Amino acid sequence: MASKPEAEVTPENLLVPHRARTIERMRSPSVVLCLQDGSILNYASRPACKDLDVNGRNQTTTRTRGMHLHVTLATTAEGLPLGVLRCSYTDPTHGPLKPKAQRWLDAYEDTCAAAQELSRKIQVITVMDQEVDSFALFDAQRHLGRVHLLVPASADRKLSKKKKMFQTMSGGKAAGRITIEVKRRSARPKARARCHRLAAAELRYR
Repeated sequence: MASKPEAEVTPENLLVPHRARTIERMRSPSVVLCLQDGSILNYASRPACKDLDVNGRNQTTTRTRGMHLHVTLATTAEGLPLGVLRCSYTDPTHGPLKPKAQRWLDAYEDTCAAAQELSRKIQVITVMDQEVDSFALFDAQRHLGRVHLLVPASADRKLSKKKKMFQTMSGGKAAGRITIEVKRRSARPKARARCHRLAAAELRYR
């Protein structure tokens, strides 16, 4: 007898009950952060695994095999984990962006779908890396509107009154300052050596 698709053992089906519990926990705080990021799962020590991607090469140019995992983790504004909303393991096959960037957009739309199950009084904010700074993402937020975006800028975009973003943001008083410890890194392929230092950073927003 054939099994139903929802009963099959797949990564998506395994996440279904956990996602439901995560959404339940998201009903309590007034602000929920949905943090997106990717990670490489290294299965180089698992030679029996099949259909793995080549994730990179080590210092001896040996190929590293595994898969790319893109996760959306929900937390409170104070950093308390509420659970995982989404995990994706393969590149999207369609969309307005390149596959790597499309993962972020797909996950944002998924977060918007989860937010529909919450009260409007709960502020949901998606936090992403600057590699997805794209018009397609901002256009999705403009149309869906339920979930706010926090994305570091990578492009000096034009603003109103013929001003550019980086110049506008550099003016005026900083909202805050912080000192960040940057640890030493030895030289290796595709990465230069880096000395240990303390970096002074300023926070500006508008």
